[in-house]
Amino acid sequence: MVAMPQQQTAMAKHAEKLFEALKACGSGWHSRGDIARQMGKNRMSSYDAAALEILLATARIEAERHTIEGPIPLRWEYKIKEDEN
Repeated sequence: MVAMPQQQTAMAKHAEKLFEALKACGSGWHSRGDIARQMGKNRMSSYDAAALEILLATARIEAERHTIEGPIPLRWEYKIKEDEN
């Protein structure tokens, strides 16, 4: 068995927490803010965003980007892939 660096292990655990938070949000598309609130936070950190990227890379979740009016012109939404439910 190959030992994983501690940082990778911690990131994998964090990605799993984000996955569970997204799952708890329910079916459908959810914003980063929705997921953060489910985790008891006001907003996501860059560490949270990196964990979302891991979940996207492993094809456990899907993402959509929406252009909106406002100071931040993009809104990302996420949902769990059907085969992960």
